[in-house]
Formats: sequence, structure tokens, C-alpha cells
Amino acid sequence: MGSIEATGVQRKEATPPYLISSLSTGVSAELVEAFFETNPLNSNASQKIMLSLAPVEVVYHSKTIIELVRCFTLPPEMQLSKLQAATLATFNEWKEQSAAGLQHLIDTRGEVDININFLAPYILIPQGGALAKNGSVLIFDLGEIQVKSKARDREKWDKIEQAKKTKEEIRQEVIDKSYDSFLVTLKDFQVLFALAGDNYRTAIQKANNASQGSSGMTLIKSDQFVVQLDQCLVQDDPQLPKLKLSATLPLLDLVITENRFLELMKLLVTLPFPKSAPISDSNLKNDADLAESVAVTHIAYTEVTGKRDLDTVAQFTELVVFFTISSIRIRINRVLSGKKLSPLAEFELRTFQSKMTQKTFSLGVDVSVGGLTLIASTHTAPGFKLGELFLLRTPMNQEHLFKLAFFSISSDCPPKFATQVKQSIKAEVSTVDVILHQEALHTLINFATQITDALSTALDAPDSTTAIQPALFVLKKEDKKQLSKFEATRKAVAKKHQDSKDVLLQFNAHLHRLTVQLSTEQKNILRLVLGKLDVSFAQRPKKSTMSMELTEFELLNLDPNGFYKKIISQQLEKVIYVQCKLYEGATLGLDYQDVTKHDMKLKVETGSPRVVYLNPFLEEVMDFVNKFQTAKDAMVDASTAAAEKATESIEQAYSGGTRALIDIEFKAPHIIIPRNAESPSGFIAYLGHLSVKNSFKKIQAGDNGGVVIIDDIHTVLQDMKMNRILVDNETQEAIVECSVLDPVTLRLNIQRNLGVSWFNDIPSIHIKGEMARTSVRCSSEDYEILMAALTENISSKSPSVPEPRKVETSTNKLEVKTKAIVSRQGSRIAAEDEEISILIPPKQPDKAFCTLKLELILEQTSLVLYEGSSELDGKIGLVGRNERTAFAKFTIGNIDVGVLLFTNGNMTCTTCIGSTTLEDIRPGERQITSLIHRKSDSQLNVEQAKPFGQSVIIVNYRTDTATKQGTTLNIEITGMTFVLCLEYLLQLAAFFTPTSQSQKALPEPEIFKFEEFNAPGEPGPIREITPPKPKLKNDDDEETDEAEMFKIYFAVGETDVILVETVERLDTNGLLLNCELMLKQTTEGGKTNTMCSINKIRLCTCKYDPGNRGSSLAEVISPMSVTVVMNNSILIGTLIDINISDIYVRLTAGTLELLIKILSTSFQSTSSGNVVGENRIDYTDIWNIKSNKDSNFWFLDPDVNVELGVDALVSPDEQVVRLFDVAEELVRKERLVLESGCIVLTFETGPGNNTTPIVLIETDIDLQAFDWSQKFQLTGRMKLEAAYYNAVFGMWEFLVEPVETRHHGKVSHRPWELYFEVSTVECTNVAPNSKSTRRISASGDHIEDIENLTDEHTKSPTYMSISFQSNDILELTLTKTALDVMNMLTADFQEAVKSLVSQREVMTSAYSVTNDLGTDIKLGKFF
Repeated sequence: MGSIEATGVQRKEATPPYLISSLSTGVSAELVEAFFETNPLNSNASQKIMLSLAPVEVVYHSKTIIELVRCFTLPPEMQLSKLQAATLATFNEWKEQSAAGLQHLIDTRGEVDININFLAPYILIPQGGALAKNGSVLIFDLGEIQVKSKARDREKWDKIEQAKKTKEEIRQEVIDKSYDSFLVTLKDFQVLFALAGDNYRTAIQKANNASQGSSGMTLIKSDQFVVQLDQCLVQDDPQLPKLKLSATLPLLDLVITENRFLELMKLLVTLPFPKSAPISDSNLKNDADLAESVAVTHIAYTEVTGKRDLDTVAQFTELVVFFTISSIRIRINRVLSGKKLSPLAEFELRTFQSKMTQKTFSLGVDVSVGGLTLIASTHTAPGFKLGELFLLRTPMNQEHLFKLAFFSISSDCPPKFATQVKQSIKAEVSTVDVILHQEALHTLINFATQITDALSTALDAPDSTTAIQPALFVLKKEDKKQLSKFEATRKAVAKKHQDSKDVLLQFNAHLHRLTVQLSTEQKNILRLVLGKLDVSFAQRPKKSTMSMELTEFELLNLDPNGFYKKIISQQLEKVIYVQCKLYEGATLGLDYQDVTKHDMKLKVETGSPRVVYLNPFLEEVMDFVNKFQTAKDAMVDASTAAAEKATESIEQAYSGGTRALIDIEFKAPHIIIPRNAESPSGFIAYLGHLSVKNSFKKIQAGDNGGVVIIDDIHTVLQDMKMNRILVDNETQEAIVECSVLDPVTLRLNIQRNLGVSWFNDIPSIHIKGEMARTSVRCSSEDYEILMAALTENISSKSPSVPEPRKVETSTNKLEVKTKAIVSRQGSRIAAEDEEISILIPPKQPDKAFCTLKLELILEQTSLVLYEGSSELDGKIGLVGRNERTAFAKFTIGNIDVGVLLFTNGNMTCTTCIGSTTLEDIRPGERQITSLIHRKSDSQLNVEQAKPFGQSVIIVNYRTDTATKQGTTLNIEITGMTFVLCLEYLLQLAAFFTPTSQSQKALPEPEIFKFEEFNAPGEPGPIREITPPKPKLKNDDDEETDEAEMFKIYFAVGETDVILVETVERLDTNGLLLNCELMLKQTTEGGKTNTMCSINKIRLCTCKYDPGNRGSSLAEVISPMSVTVVMNNSILIGTLIDINISDIYVRLTAGTLELLIKILSTSFQSTSSGNVVGENRIDYTDIWNIKSNKDSNFWFLDPDVNVELGVDALVSPDEQVVRLFDVAEELVRKERLVLESGCIVLTFETGPGNNTTPIVLIETDIDLQAFDWSQKFQLTGRMKLEAAYYNAVFGMWEFLVEPVETRHHGKVSHRPWELYFEVSTVECTNVAPNSKSTRRISASGDHIEDIENLTDEHTKSPTYMSISFQSNDILELTLTKTALDVMNMLTADFQEAVKSLVSQREVMTSAYSVTNDLGTDIKLGKFF
């Protein structure tokens, strides 16, 4: 044949495109040359075939291919099913005939000598499916193909025996000689990609000429590709594969530039393919002819094979395929200016091997990969040179990196050849190192985004036709078909093999080691190490088993300057082990009442990893993750979807009453919380050992004899504790520990009702919990480090995190679905036994029932406080506390919590807190040690003590959504006794006061804006700008029609607060304050009504001794009450009404003496320097010269606050206006009204409690306040009366004379009255430049001015106005007797003060000199 040409479909006004054309080689003018000879004289073969071909050029033309497919597509009217039926009818007959004559064909078969040599064709795939000048072209140059047969080795049998080989060696040699071998060699294979304007023919010639090198269009070039085909001569031996195929590719090297890669992807994705018309499987299955033919064929084949002896059936190896690639390298270059190439990324795969074994009834595939590397050539990181940054790296010198073994038997496999495992998948990964480099990933992501955008643009091009489909979609469909075929085979095998020992599907995966590192150009952040991960799955006919085991897990901090290198480290041999067994139909029918059978078994075992919490480290990780928002969003979406799926599965399992046998042994991690990233001091939390086990039991369900299964779950959390530690820098282990939280044990008993859908007399879930006694020990150093850890580590400034997207998720509520469906229990029992289905009939509940019942008891909790340090320095191991430094013990009795949750949404929660005490446990003898305790029953009323029992606080929380009664919160506190000693209170305050070192890392204060209210040129006071009021909701807003009501009731019984002089003696003097408190608040529809009353307020002096307290009582303030009513609404504002009853105050010298004694004890403790945490002012820099600006003295500030006053004198011409008349005319949204009863203050003199009043002052105050959040105004009235007792005449005489009034001729007297008003007044005559806005600086030590603010940020300057007014004349009457009374009262009070001064410690020296100059002082000899 001289030449061949083929043209395609002609387009409009264009020449027909060439599909196939001959190429001239210059060697021979013929296209095809063939030679055939039988029984050649120069060869032992029976036939000799020689063939040579010249190259041709093949061009892919999409339109022509589409028309060809349409041409050969069968019309719809043809009955394809009949053709298939005829084929199936004759298939088995042909199979029998070929098998009968197969042996004779092998015996008479001769040897064939084949020698085929031809230049392979060029295959051109143009862009868009049509060859054009302005389009790119993908060229496949297949080079030279040689096919040769391998001569048989005709060595005789006697020569093989003379070699004296073993039987196995002889057998293997005979097997090797039992094949006809053919070698197919592909030389000079190459792939080129030409862009528009490139001369690809010149590039092909240049590539073929090795001396000229390769052009930039060459993508892949391989020297040799060898394929060997071996055909077995013995077809009836099951041990010999009938056909063996092996292929070897030494190197596959792909080098491409960035722009060419982009164009290549566009060509492949947009390459048109013909759409194949889908053939409905249902049409074939439902066709009568086909169904009949298949049935007849199956019966005939079964009858024939049934007559045979099963022993004669053998399984042959039909095909064995070996494929090996020594190396695959892909390098992507970037074109720079001047056409220079810069490497972008390089990928290499080392030693790819695959083997497929096809047998008569099984298929096996083995795949292995030697190594993988991915290099980011343009980036670097600490520890890597430029061009050596491996984003993915595996050991390249090991035998295998990845192994995959797949095995499957066919659905028609006889039991004789069926193995116990029907289908199996085994995967093994040795070692993989991954580096997630921030800049390199950004480069690759940008490159991928560029490709994606270009492909999207190409797919959305307007010239795309609907009669074609891209090649990428075709590949996806093929993948789906393969998966569907695999799933269909698995189901078919599962239906045939029902033996409990058979394994239908087995999956095993092993990961030896995985390392993931986060890095940037400047630093390495972390390294995550996973080692020895095993995952397995085994499916049997009635049982499925899944397991996962992780042996190594480690997270390292790669900061070279970091103190903590191991963030997460492993302490035990095993990190986690999970095993789950699923049993199909284990509790159906009669097995429902068998509590020993289960639907699922879950076993979990974990190690105890050590975790170091470092917030700065987490911030670096979050900063790294936030750079990849798209990937982060994808992870959030995947997590949300997985959570929804898990929630749905749990709800289904719960509603279906699934029996799950649980065995969990969770050794919780040890969490170290250091003070900061560089400090060895911190805390370690041992989260204990969690054990969860369950069992099942039966209970009777009502009177009908039904049975309900109860899942009884026992949970125990043991040895949960917390210690203060010091960490060693080298070993990263705690070298010394001190207990902060003693070991705690929590026990939970959970009972789950599996028949809740039809039996709800018991709750769906009933939880009973009990926590053992808890003891916390904390020193002042521990508290300081804890506060420092909160500011320096836990609460350090977090990076800016983008706002998460709102994802619609299904609500996860613990409720039981009460739809009209048949329960799983009822259906599973009724399936097999009608009598049992009658015993437990499924029914639908007609009322709300309890879904959750919680009963939790927390035993006594105590907190012991210690002074000073924990004394850990220089010690090793567990260190005890120094009990001599303990000074306080706070104890809370049992806490009982009860919760009931119903299906209609109602909930009831009750919490009872036992006795609460505070004890003074300082060393030494003290008669008063109980500082906070509950009153005894004898001190309380019977009605008050009865509902509390032994509790101190009772909290009731109730929601009633069914009847729309809203939410109610009741808090009741019984009578308590608080003993206050100022010296002890200062010690407690010093304990909780942070030092300057712990305050150094506090967050920066917020900046507040302030306005000045001053007249022009005058300084004025400053107040904070009031924030704008919240906007009112419109009528169209949702959730405004039905607002839930919320009620609060808070009550405190009669409580005693005693301020004692000292705690050393039981008979010490003190001040006793007792009162009751009651608060009610109701919120509904944006309105809040509050009423608060404080009753039985009384202040007395007394002895602390409870036995003598009643007889030593002396009232200072007689019983009184205060009532506050507040109404708050968005529309009407805030209204507050305060009502105070009559107040009687008695002041004596003894009371003053007692107050001075109490205060003197605190002064002595402060002056002695025993207060913990006292800070002295440092005066070492007192002699240094400082600037006034740096000193920031208040008196040097030109804008210092100056009180503004207005002349209170009123001219006679001005009209007097009553202030209350002005207030009544104003309409206010904020209003406060205070009305007080009579306030009587008496000064008494005399010894002890036998005192006599000598001075009396009586007054009452009424006032109103308005708009305190914007323009504050206050108006009020005060009445005043004063008198003294004249002992000579035995009568009271006025100091402040009453005002005489006349009404209808009658003379009466009233107290003197004073009116007052406080308001903010706007200045109208103010210069425009007088407006200024000020704010507190970041350091908080001075005020900064802010200029250039708009008018909307400033307001008119205002000042505070205070005015007093009285229409009455104040008459004071002073007599000699009154002055004598005053002197007597003054002398009595001074004597009390002097007696205390005389009792104080008097210093022996006249002066005390303290050196705060910052330098030493030397005194010379002056005497």
C-alpha cells in the first residue's frame, strides 16, 4: 500500500479536514510492506510473519467523530433486546465447543516467528476538536514500535534431568518453557504541546534528533517502553497462568511551563466528546424475550454443570499483568522576563509497581509506590536552602512507601474455591513528611485558582455546543460506574454466602508515621507527629467490626526560644483504641427480652497525653489558619455536615431504642497551664480516669404484663486533681508539685428508657450523680500566679478572627418524637411472635412526659487560703503545705441539684446549697473562729427554718412554655451571721489584691470620650458622654407580639452582721447590724417592674458572746425599713419610687469609742507592716531632674476642674418661682421620687447603756430627680428641727426655732424648710471655638484633647447649677445652758477618744526618721 488518506465532515466554506494522512520518511515509498512464509528453512518456526509500516498522521476532529457515533447508533425502533437474547442463548454452547477442542488446538499448534517494525503514527488533538492556526495542539509521537516473537527453548527432557536440579527447580524451569513470548518495544516516545503560532512539525523533528536537544514544546520524552506478552502452551493446568503481560517504563519526565500547563488543562477539559445515549437498564430487565432467554440459558447451563463431578471443576489463572514505572517527574516552570525559566514546583514519584491476577472466580490487584517528593523551588524556611523546601517528602531509598492489595471473588464462585474472606482491601503507608508552608501554599493556591478561573471561563464560553460533553465529565462517569460495579459485586456475594464465619468485606490500613509541619519564610511554628495508626473493618453476614488504634501522637513547638517544646506528648504506650461491633437483627423478635444480646458494642481505651496550654502558640496557629479562609470555610462546612449527620444518627438510635453495650476507659490528659510562654511556673490539671460501663435490665410496664428494657450506664471519674508545679527546662517534666485541688471522684448513674415511644411512666433519661468531698488549697503566691496566667497566657490578646459564617444546622434537642409511627420495639416483636406483640402494644402518648430527670449531689467543698509562698524552690517531688501559714477556710455544704425536662418544653430546676462557713484558722488561741455561719434554729423563726432544713440557699428555676406562664426564678437565703474584723478583712483583701508584677500584662484600657461643660475661657467639670439609647422596635419586627414573661423573686432572711473589735476574746464588743431583704421583678413585653424592700434594719452595740448578747444590746439605729419600686419601659422610661420609714439614731460616747477601737486595730496592723502584698513607694529617683510635662501634676493642668457658682442672691425685683412648680411642668422619661419619714438624731451621754439624750435633731427629706442620663435635674425639700435638754428645768428647749404660721386666725408652728435644686444648664452665649472633646489616654494617667471633631460628636457646653432657697427665716437660739450641754457632750466624746490614745503603744523616741531618699545617709560627729 502506497498511501492512505481520510477526510472528515466539511464545514461551511472550508476544505474538508484531514483525519488520516501518510507521511514521507525517505526510506521507502510504500506505506505498508508485508511478508508471510510457512515452514521457513532458516527457522524452527512453522510460520514466519514480517510487517513494516510507514508513519501516518491522525487528527482528532470532534464533529466527524460525533457524526460517526450518530451514524452507528441503533435507531430506537430496533429491538436491541432480541439481539442480546440471541447472543446469550448461544454463549454457553460456544463455550462448551471451544473448551472441547481447546486441548487438540494446543497439541497441534506450531511456533510462529513474528517480526513487526513500523514507525508509529502521530496523533494530533487540537483545541476545540478542530485543527486551527490560532489554537493549541497536543501531539502524541509514538516513535518506533517493534513486535518480535521470542524463540522457544527446545531443550529435551533428558538434558534437564542430567542437570541434577531439584524437583522444584525442574518444575519452575518447565513452567518457564511452557510459554510463547512476544516483545513489544516502543522507542523514542514523546508528547508535545504547541501553542498558537508554534511550529510543532519542526519541534517533532528537533526532538527526534538527539543532537539538537528538545524544544520548549516537549512535555514527555521516553527512550524505551517494553511490553512482554507470554501465552501459555498448556491450557489445562490450573497452576499456569494462561496469559502474562508485563510492561516496564524506565522514566516518565514531564517538564512544562506555567502558561503551557494552563492551556493544556483548558484543552483537556473543553475537548468535545460525543454524548452516548443512555440505555435504560430497566428496559433490558423487563423485556420478555431477554428474560426468557436468560432463564432458559441459566437452566440449561445448570443442568449441564450439575451432571459433572464437582471435583473436575478447576480454577485457572486467566491473566497476570505486571506494570512498572521506575520514576515519574513533573516539573512546572515559570517564565520570567527575558524568557528565563524559574522552577515553580517539582513532583517526583519513585518506583511505581502494579500487579493484577485474574482468575476464573477471583481478582487480585497489588499496587506499590516507592517514594514521593514535592518541592517548592521558589521558597525557603529555617533549616532549608533555596530550592530544597520539601512540601511533601518520603524516604526514597526504602523498598515501599505505599502498598495496596485488593482481592475479590466473583458472585458465581463455587464454595470449593471461595476463601473465608470474600473481598479484602489492605493499605500500608510507611513514612510521610508534609510541610505546610504559608507562602508556598499561597503560591500554589493562587496558581490553582488561576487555572480554575480559566477553566470556568472556557467552559462558560458561548460557542460551546450541547451535543458534546467535556472529557473530564466522561472520566467522572466512568469512575462512578466502576464504584457501582464494585458495590453490586459485593452485594451479590453477600447474598450467596451467609455463613457466620465468612468475611464479606475486610479492610485493613496501617500508617507507620505521618509528620505535618507548619512553617513560614521567617520561622517554623509546629510539627505534628502521628505514628502507628491501624484502621480495620470486617463485615460478616450478621456482624460488622470496626477498630482503630493510634500508638504515637506528638505536637512540638518549633520556636527555638520557646521554653515549652512539647505541646502534646505521649505518656503511655497507646494513645487511643476504639472498637465497635454492630449486630444485625440481634434484638428482633423473641430476642428482644434477652438482655444479654445487643445491637452494638463499643469499646474505647485512651492513654493520658500531656498537653501544654499556650495561648500565644494557639494565636500563631490561628494566624496561620486564617490566611487560608477558603480551606477554613470548607473545614467548617465539613465539620457542620458531619455533626449534623452524627446528631441525626444519635437521634435515630435513641428514638429506635438501640442497645449499645459500652466499655470506655478514658485516661484523661494532663493539662499544664503555665504563667506565660517563658515561665517554668504554672499549674497542671489531672483530669482523672473516666470509666463508662453499662448493662441492661427488664422492668414491668404497667399491669398488662409488658416488659421495658432499661439501659443502666455507670460512669465514674476518678482522681481529678490540680497541682501547682515547676517545670524543668531540659526534661520538660514537672520537678516539684504542690496540691491545689485534692483528688475528686464523680459518679454518675444514667438510666435510659428504651421503650420511651410507648411507655413513659418513667423518664426517658434518668441521671443520678454524686461528687465526693472537694478540697482546694491556695496560697497568695498561687493566686498571684493564677491571675498572672489569666492575663499573660489564657486571656492574652487574640488575633483578629474573621466572623464565622452562619450555617443552618438542625436543632439538637433532647426530646422524643411522638409522631404517629410504629415504634421499633413494637414492630420488632410483632414481626415474629403475635403473643408478645400483644403484651407490649405500641401506643402514642396523649400528654407531656418527662424526658430528662437529673439528680446531682455535690458533697462538701472547702477552700483553704495560705499566706506567702508555696515554698517550691529547691525541692523535688510532691511538697506539702505549711499549715502554720493557713489563715482562712471557706466551706460550702452539700449542693443538691434536681432538673426535670418535659416534652412540651417545660423545665424545673431546684438547687439547694448547704451550710456555708468561713473559719479563721490562723495559728494561735482565738475564741472567735467562725466568721460566717448559718443561724441556729433557735435564732430563726419556725416558719423561716422549716422550708430550708439544713440548706442555706434554695434556688428554683421553672419554665412553663405550654401555658405561656413564662420563666420564674426564686432565690431564697436563710438567716446568716457574718462576723467582721477589720484586721482579718484587710488580710483577706491583701490576698486577693494583685501585685504590680501580676498587673503588668493587663489588657490596655478602653478609651472613653468626654465632653467639657464650661463657659467660654473657663475650665469646667467633665462627665462621660451618655451612649445613645437603643432604638425602638417597629411594629413589623418579629417576636414583639408574644414576649415571654420572666419573674424573679429574691429573699434573704434576717441576717446579722457583727463588726467586732477583736477575735481574741469571746466577750469583745461589736456593732450588730441585722436586716431582711426581699426583691420581686417581672419582665414582660419590654416592661420591667421591680419592688425591693429592706425590713427590720437595726444597728446595735453589744457583746459578741451569744449568751450575753441579748442583755448587752444597745440600739444605735432603731428598726426601720426601705422600700424601692421601679418601673422601666422603653416607651415611658424609668420611674423609681423610694420610701424610707422613720429613722431613729442614738449616738453615745461608747459607740464612738467602739468605732475608734475597731478602726485602731486596722491601723496598727497596717502600720506594723504585716499586711501581705504591701507596696512601698520608691523614692530612689527623687533627686533626678524631671520635666513638668512628665510629672503631670494636676495643679499644672490648665484645664483643671473648677467649680462654677451662680450668685444665690435674688434681687427684690425678680419674681420668686417655686422650684416644684417648675418640676411639675416638665415631662421626664427618667424620674426618681424619694420620700423619707422622720429622721431623728439624738446625742446621749452617760455610762454604759444608761445614757440620757441631751441633743436632738429631727428632719425629713423629700426629693425628685429627672433625666440623670442626659440632663440631670434634682429638686428637693428638707425640714429641720433641733433642741437640747435643759436638766435644770427638766424640759427640751429649741436650738432651731420652729416657724410660726397663722391660718384662719389660729397660730401654729411648723419646722423650718429648705428647698434645693441641682441641674445642668446650657450656655447660650458661647464662642464656636469653645467646643472641645477630651478623652482618657491609653495609660489612664492624663487627659488628651481631640480636635477637628464634627458637630455630631459635640454638644453645647453646659455646667452644673446648684441653688438653695428658703422662704423662712432660720432662727438659732443659743443660751448658756445650751453651751454647757454642748461642752458636756464634747467632753464626754473627747474622754472616750483620749482613753483609747492612752492605751496605744507610746514610742520611746521623740522622732522617727525613715530614709526614702534613695541614697545612704552618714551622720558625722556633731557632739
